[in-house]
Amino acid sequence: MLRDRELAMACTGADMSARFDRTVHDLTPLVLGQQVHLQNQETGRWDRVGTVVDALALRQYLVRLHGSGRASLRNRRHLRPSVIDAGQPAPPGREDAARGAVAEGVRGEGPPLPPPISGQTAAYETCS
Repeated sequence: MLRDRELAMACTGADMSARFDRTVHDLTPLVLGQQVHLQNQETGRWDRVGTVVDALALRQYLVRLHGSGRASLRNRRHLRPSVIDAGQPAPPGREDAARGAVAEGVRGEGPPLPPPISGQTAAYETCS
């Protein structure tokens, strides 16, 4: 009787494993020096950028964060390769467009602003 239960449990485990393996896919390994985005553990957003410094066992990577220079140990699941790698040239016009968008917001080089409503001061005209 105990043997029958053990066989049933083994079959159930094999069935569950087969179902899981149908939808799982391996992520490509990362290369040392590759630029990656890191998933923020609190918000789930991909808002941090870093460079792969070391590849460890069990799909873990040591990543040096840009800006702060801190080292972060992350599983491959929480790392996403950057679309534009630092070693590759940027596509033409893409980098300039990004700079232009930032410049418009900062320096006011975009389209002209609407005139102020009568009786109100135009505080946004004094920004530079």
